[in-house]
Amino acid sequence: MATDIKPTQLTRTGYEYQDLVCIGFIIDWYNDPHKYEWVRIEGDIEHEKLMGLDDVICKRLDGSFELTQVKFTIDPTRDDLALSFDWLLSKKKSGTSMLQKWAQDVQNLSTSGKLAFASLRTNRIPNQEFKNTLVGKLVDYKKLPQPVKEQFDLQLGGSQEAKNFCANFNFAHSEQLISDFESRLHDRLVPDHTNEEGFHRLQRAIRQSASRATFLNIKPELELVN
Repeated sequence: MATDIKPTQLTRTGYEYQDLVCIGFIIDWYNDPHKYEWVRIEGDIEHEKLMGLDDVICKRLDGSFELTQVKFTIDPTRDDLALSFDWLLSKKKSGTSMLQKWAQDVQNLSTSGKLAFASLRTNRIPNQEFKNTLVGKLVDYKKLPQPVKEQFDLQLGGSQEAKNFCANFNFAHSEQLISDFESRLHDRLVPDHTNEEGFHRLQRAIRQSASRATFLNIKPELELVN
């Protein structure tokens, strides 16, 4: 179902969607205080240069990292806004594709043993070609159409690099509309763990953290109080 969001507000709404994804991780952490050491939105990792997987970063207690990239589209029912290989592989003449950016982070952290989880979170819906390659949330390298497989190998520097990406990167697609997503997160907290003001305080904390040059390690117990 198409949304009623104004096309001119795509960027604003995309950031709101990203905030909600981060809130989901904060709630998980609140329910399991030993799950993470910290959570950052629009963050970075000390001594690591991230190329693209930096929308939400969670550091586990064992020192490994969960990396999440959020991509929101205004109308996921449109064919031209589907989750597709054309979208994943496209790049400007002198630029890099999303596949290349994400795969570089996956390669670097998996090689160092610091990658716990890497994922795209999106409300885009996979087209049939993309859907045919999915096993759960992973793309099966063996199921890639030959032209796509060749592009994966070419862009990532070889079949082993492409296979490593496919084995370690999750595509969480077809996610909820933003209003439904916010309502679901709200109901996970209110009234059992906080009140309306506590939920809005958490949203403000996420927005402030995203805009600060110095990363704030968000602590759920400081935000979810009545």
